[in-house]
Amino acid sequence: MEQKLDQVLSILTAIQQNVSAIQQDVTGLQKNVSAIQQDVTGLQKNVSAIQQDVTGLQQNVSALQQDFTAFKAETAANFTRLEQRITGLEEEVAGLKQEFYDHRQEFNDLRQEFNEHRHEFSDLRQEFNEHRQEFIAFTEETATHFAIVERDIAAVQAKTGFMEKHFAMINEHTLHILKFLPSHFELQCLVYKHQIILAKLHIQREEQAPVEVAV
Repeated sequence: MEQKLDQVLSILTAIQQNVSAIQQDVTGLQKNVSAIQQDVTGLQKNVSAIQQDVTGLQQNVSALQQDFTAFKAETAANFTRLEQRITGLEEEVAGLKQEFYDHRQEFNDLRQEFNEHRHEFSDLRQEFNEHRQEFIAFTEETATHFAIVERDIAAVQAKTGFMEKHFAMINEHTLHILKFLPSHFELQCLVYKHQIILAKLHIQREEQAPVEVAV
């Protein structure tokens, strides 16, 4: 649902951007029309100047008529080009208006769809709030369990510290006892010595035993 709302918001943002672009284009067209009007005003000033020159130079009427005819033809061509340009701009403006109307209709449809889904969003928000309350209760219960576990861990650590001290004392006593015990090599030497002594005693007994004489 959130993803769909994000898509709707993205479409609305794109429509707003298109509307801004259309407004910029209309502003540009207005500037172009102003420039055309300035050009027309300049041409009108030129015509007035030519008329003044014609009035002041009646002696050169033929030459001025030829120049005026050429200028009039050029002016007509300029006006034709300007009219074509204005017609193209009007068609472009009409297309932009139609596109704007289409986007506005699409925006209205999206707004209607958004209003339809707003109630669904409210239900989801209510459900989210309920789950949040459950999560808060679960968090509090978990915190209680963690406090109990931490208390048990502290007790175990205390017992462990006592056992470590006890084992340290045992190790100390063991090391003290080991100082008085012979090493493994010394024990082996003592065993060998006892074995040698026992062997000698056995030999001596055999030598001292009476010899039986057969009758």
